[in-house]
Amino acid sequence: MTHRALRVAIVGAGISGLALAYRLKKLGEEHSIDLTTRIFDAGSGPGGILRTENVEVSGQRFVLEHGPDSWVATKPETRALVEELGMKDDVIETLPANRRVLLALSGKLHRLPDGLMLGIPTNLAAYLQTPLLRKRARLRALLDLALPAKPLGDDEDETIGAFLTRRLGSEHTNLLAAPLLGGVYAGDAYSLSVQATFPQLPQAEREAGSLIRAMQALVERRKQKTGSGSMFASLKGGLGALPKKLEEQIGRAAFQYGSNVSNIGRLEGPGFRLAIDTDRGPFHADHVVVTGAPSASAPLLEKVSPDLGRKTRELVDAASTVIVLFGLLSEQVHSPLDASGFLDPSEEAGDVVAGTFLSSKWEGRAPAGHVLLRVFLRSKEGRDLREREDSTLSKMAFARLQALVGISGEPLFTRVIRHGHRPQPRPGHIQRARALLADVAKVPGLHIVGSGYEGIGISDCVRAADAVAHAIVRAKD
Repeated sequence: MTHRALRVAIVGAGISGLALAYRLKKLGEEHSIDLTTRIFDAGSGPGGILRTENVEVSGQRFVLEHGPDSWVATKPETRALVEELGMKDDVIETLPANRRVLLALSGKLHRLPDGLMLGIPTNLAAYLQTPLLRKRARLRALLDLALPAKPLGDDEDETIGAFLTRRLGSEHTNLLAAPLLGGVYAGDAYSLSVQATFPQLPQAEREAGSLIRAMQALVERRKQKTGSGSMFASLKGGLGALPKKLEEQIGRAAFQYGSNVSNIGRLEGPGFRLAIDTDRGPFHADHVVVTGAPSASAPLLEKVSPDLGRKTRELVDAASTVIVLFGLLSEQVHSPLDASGFLDPSEEAGDVVAGTFLSSKWEGRAPAGHVLLRVFLRSKEGRDLREREDSTLSKMAFARLQALVGISGEPLFTRVIRHGHRPQPRPGHIQRARALLADVAKVPGLHIVGSGYEGIGISDCVRAADAVAHAIVRAKD
């Protein structure tokens, strides 16, 4: 019998807000709480950047991801949530035959050595034969097996580039590892915090004394557990199926789309009053959770506390990126697309930083006889590419594809997708984020969760949302 009432307002229906609302519902049922949850979002549906679009061309279906196309398989939170939702049979891994990444160098695509795991060589035989690095650079990288460990302390940090250079040498880092890991964050590996972006690397040095040994053991464990070495996982119908399933489980009545929260005011007693830019009036809540990246959340947090808003705004820089997708006939592409994609750190790339051969990476993303390609752009000179015309961005991306893989004719369709608020955590970010979260916790009933506090990936958001849901329920006791 329910006997306790709790009203929770969640600002944002991205993966953080959805995972939070879902966990709250489950905990409310478990603890017999009369729970009212309302999720406010200015958009028209769930998921935020986790959006999948189906495009039909002459009766043929392409599956386009507007945001991430996968989650990191080594982080268990997303897989656990997917299975809890009854979607275990929908999980797919990257196509085994194409689990390689190419590197654009001197105007051509070159195959990276097999077995790179987070930029770390695990197949030493293949690594020693790669022509991409000089022999002495390869031998320098293998010194990681013998170098004494100098693990970072709890309050110590350094950039991804500096950390990997220390363990693997500068040539391996600059040519292979930095473009790969920095590209995940659409940033510069020599500016990004290793503790905030890839904490498993410092952990590997601390526990195994060697990055190579640690990554070799990780590959072996994954093979024993799943029979696969895939680093990434997705869903058959695209990642957009996850937010739709969460919305279904939470209940459509909990969502208020097309609703921009313009102000959060603290009441004289416990609780908050949310001003909503609709004719449905304000919403009163015991707890308010502001979700999303820090740069997006700061303006609203300033309404609660100018000091918290300022600290949130200053926590982390944000980058903007552009994704351009192309649908093509297979016969239009004149190079074999037997890889998941390419990295493009070369100067002639302009603002292109990478590309994904989606139809080679995943099953079911393009119909037979067709290919689906995606190109990532990030301004290397500080300009905001999102301000440029679609035609300019698509021409830039298509020209680079033509130069690297050889394409004739025009694409069947093109999609240009703009993203802002991509967190760029600098060294010391984890300590600053924890201090901010501690300050937020001093305001009873206020919570923040999202990409850019203690991680940016889907699993990081799910894990943090779960923790906030438990904190809200504990506060009720």
